[in-house]
Amino acid sequence: MIAALAVSDHCDVKPLMPRIAAHWLEALKALQFSEGWPEGPSYWIYNRAEPYPLAADCFISATGGREESAGVLIRSVMRKAGLWQLYQYGPNGVFEPYGDSAGSLRLGETGWWTVTMDHYAKVSQDPALAAAADFSRNRSPAPYGKRPY
Repeated sequence: MIAALAVSDHCDVKPLMPRIAAHWLEALKALQFSEGWPEGPSYWIYNRAEPYPLAADCFISATGGREESAGVLIRSVMRKAGLWQLYQYGPNGVFEPYGDSAGSLRLGETGWWTVTMDHYAKVSQDPALAAAADFSRNRSPAPYGKRPY
């Protein structure tokens, strides 16, 4: 939402645009720096996994394909986030429980795992993430969840 507002041409938003864009870029820098979400996969999948690629996709689309802002390579950050999410998935078929993990640690329990892998693959344009999205979709008993997204 911050990315969408940052490229808005609505007159009420224009004075706030530098501040809005700075908040979004700081979030991307933090994600790039940390290369993961410290609170764990449950918090990530329900509250953070999709807004990042959605905002990046909006920004890139709204700016005519601009992939960099203030030194942040947006597709690269999305690749890191997508790979981090992939690396959470263990050989036992469960997303590694740590931090606040309480549920949604299996493919198919929530459709967000597959939806977000698809979106990270799209935004990053990374073939490894495209393969991860295919893997997730093909392995899941309900790829987009019991109530498909």
